[in-house]
Amino acid sequence: MKGGQGTASIRGRDGVVVGALAVVNAFGDVLDPETGEILAGARDPEHPERLAGAANRLGVDLDAAVPSPIENTTLGVVAIAADLSKPALTRVAGMALAGFARSISPAHCVFDGDVLFLLATGGPAANENTAGHLAARALAAAVADAVLAADGFGQIPDRRTLGKTLK
Repeated sequence: MKGGQGTASIRGRDGVVVGALAVVNAFGDVLDPETGEILAGARDPEHPERLAGAANRLGVDLDAAVPSPIENTTLGVVAIAADLSKPALTRVAGMALAGFARSISPAHCVFDGDVLFLLATGGPAANENTAGHLAARALAAAVADAVLAADGFGQIPDRRTLGKTLK
């Protein structure tokens, strides 16, 4: 299904704002991070109007449809409006990667070229655990937004055309 670009931002109780941008063309299914519902992903070969569930299809003749390693990727940028040291930023980046795992299943496959960039713009001091948690939530929401906003222009299946036949 068609991927796309999505954004999300979250303000923590301490006033720290975390914004995320995701560009999504993942091998795995994209999930709603709140409900776990599959929003986009592999279509059922026998019923293309339905989603098959990529995690369920793993090992089911997967070799017949193995994509090239350059065909799938998810890119993320997370910006935190707070003051974090370089070591803290590195730890927060590791926590932020959970956003991919919350919204893509399976995540980080060998077919994906996932990349995440994280930056702190300065501002109030931030608790790195809180910042990491907010970054993961914002990134997961941005990934979901990317497929919800995607438009295949009637040529490529997208979320809006799920259940419909394309011409």
